[in-house]
Amino acid sequence: MKIEKLYINAFAKFSEETFHFEDGFNIIYGKNETGKSSIHKFIEGVFFSFKKANTSRRYWTEDLDFYRPWNSKKYSGFILYKHNGSKYRLERDFAKERDKQILYDEITGEDLSNKYKQMPNQERNILEIQTGLNQNIYRNTISISQMKVKCHESLIEELKTKLANLNDTKSEDISVESARQLLKEAINKIGTERQKTKKHYKLLKRIDFLEEELKESIKIYKVLKEKEIKLNRLREKKEEIKKFLKEKKDHKKKLIMSRNYTKYKIAQKIKEKIEEKKEGIKQLSYLENFPFKKRDSLLGLKKDIDNYKERLEELNQEIKDFKKNEEVPGKSVFEIGAIIKQKYKHFEELDYKLLEELIEFSRIEEKISNLRFYMLLSFIFFLFALGGLFINIFMSLSILPSGLFLYIYIVKKKRFFIKKEKKVLKDYLQRFNVSSTNELRKKYLSYKGLLFKKELCEKQDILNKKKEEINKIFDKANVKSIKGYEKKYTLFIKYKKLKENSKNLEQKLNVVLEGKDYDDLVDTVKDYYSNSILPEYNELKYRKLEDNIFNIQNKLMKIKEDISRLDTEINEGMNNLDNPVSIEERLNMAKIKKEQNVIKLRALKIADNFIKDASRKIHREFAPQLNKTVAKTINKITSGKYNNIRISPDMKIKVIHRNGEIHELSELSKGTIDQFYFATRIALASLLTGTDDLPLLFDDSFVQFDRERLKNTIKYLYHLSADRQIILFTCHQRELDIINELGFEVNLIKL
Repeated sequence: MKIEKLYINAFAKFSEETFHFEDGFNIIYGKNETGKSSIHKFIEGVFFSFKKANTSRRYWTEDLDFYRPWNSKKYSGFILYKHNGSKYRLERDFAKERDKQILYDEITGEDLSNKYKQMPNQERNILEIQTGLNQNIYRNTISISQMKVKCHESLIEELKTKLANLNDTKSEDISVESARQLLKEAINKIGTERQKTKKHYKLLKRIDFLEEELKESIKIYKVLKEKEIKLNRLREKKEEIKKFLKEKKDHKKKLIMSRNYTKYKIAQKIKEKIEEKKEGIKQLSYLENFPFKKRDSLLGLKKDIDNYKERLEELNQEIKDFKKNEEVPGKSVFEIGAIIKQKYKHFEELDYKLLEELIEFSRIEEKISNLRFYMLLSFIFFLFALGGLFINIFMSLSILPSGLFLYIYIVKKKRFFIKKEKKVLKDYLQRFNVSSTNELRKKYLSYKGLLFKKELCEKQDILNKKKEEINKIFDKANVKSIKGYEKKYTLFIKYKKLKENSKNLEQKLNVVLEGKDYDDLVDTVKDYYSNSILPEYNELKYRKLEDNIFNIQNKLMKIKEDISRLDTEINEGMNNLDNPVSIEERLNMAKIKKEQNVIKLRALKIADNFIKDASRKIHREFAPQLNKTVAKTINKITSGKYNNIRISPDMKIKVIHRNGEIHELSELSKGTIDQFYFATRIALASLLTGTDDLPLLFDDSFVQFDRERLKNTIKYLYHLSADRQIILFTCHQRELDIINELGFEVNLIKL
């Protein structure tokens, strides 16, 4: 196999870069950070991707993000290589969302990807299928990175497998270790009674579980059967109740028919009465706007008019009486008021009582005569008392004070009151502008006559207004008298009662119809049979029937709920319950499988022991082949200093010196140790892949070699480059100096 060209579309720092390689010795030279390791990693990535190996799921190594281009969405490239006479172009898209590898025939352009399609559940890439080289062997043999000359521990298992695969014909097609691994996997897969994560333990637990499940299933199955019996009984009872309920509803329907028929008859009579009332209302409809509310006002006005007429007669009579004393002018109310205000000032203060008192005051002469009588009487009484002194002194002394008191009290007091009354009389005569009480009396009578005349005018005005109000009511009522109004009022009351009766009948009809339309009721009953075949309607019986139906419906609903609940429980139970027969079948199958596992485990252990013994025999026979190949290489790169070694199955290397002494590899210098591991890698590359034509890649792998060791190694590699491609990545000038010194022709690529 030879790599001819790398094309990096976008990877790490490179973008659209092309690198060409030749069949022999190729050197990629550049200072640190120029991208040598990136090119080395690009080759590995194209061949194997950056997915972690030996995982069932897609897990990615940190290299995927480390080498992702910073300034490009692209992350891809391809390698052009020759293998077994054909030329291939292997393309790789590194992005994890795509992670695609495509193989083309470079000559024909044919897509060969499906030809190398990976097996299900087995991650093998195209290069492994073509050359037998997986990523682990690649990293531990033909590709050597910086400071990683020593083989990784993971290579030990690869080595054991390859050595064990050699049979007597020295063929590697039959994998003994793989067979043992398969046997171990099969044994491990079955497991033991103590391995909780394995099949056999789980099978035993499943048997225990199935046995318990079978018991529980039988128990639940019995419960469900009992519920099913109860369910069937409830369904029978439900049908009986439904039949009974139907009979009750039919009877209710007949009662409703009877009630409707009765309602119809009652409603019909009410309708007839309503029509009769409406006819009367129609005849008296002209009274709709009759002013019935004015009746009280009208009667009040009539009474007021009668009262005013009576008062007018009284006033007229009084005026006539007053006219005997003084003529009362026939003026209006306003003129009479002006006369009173002008001529009879202050007369509103005068009344009959005061007038009589003043007249009484005017009788002064009569009062003075009376006073003289009292004075004479007092004097006689006094003389009588003095005369008594001569007859009986004691009686005279007792009478004398009484006479003196009588004289003082009566005479003095009378004089005081007469004087006061004269003054009051004088003031009043002056106030009323008269000279005597007779003149005052005459003027007062004239004043009263004017007042009566004024009141007469006022009453007459009010009477006229009352008559106008009555006439308005008469006009509105379209009558001419109280009698006519009363007649119409009586008819209006009849009209009003007709309307009220009609309204009450309408309400009664609505109560009978219960809010329904009369015509609908007629339509309902028109197809009924005669009333004689319908049961007699009784409200109490009807209510009892409704209660009975309600209770039956509740009972039916309860039974339906019980049926639904039981049906749900049975269905859910049956859905969640495995059939006991089915469980028993699975239990028997599990027990059979348990016996098969026991037999299989016994057979697998016998086979593993047999193959193990055979593998040991093969390793003893073919391990010398690895020792010989490594010894041949180490002899060349150490100038014959070491030519005999022993490599154990766990890759422990022991060196046999020329004098026959055996030394551990760790006893030698670091440079020599690296030389031994380098030789081991070269030998293992051929042994593990079965071919000597795979390229060898070295990324600053010889930094610990001194110049002499490096020179011998370059000579050996140049010798190998005649048969296989060598690609050396270095940042050291000494490799180039040695090549120039030795005069070797190489393909030099400078970065």
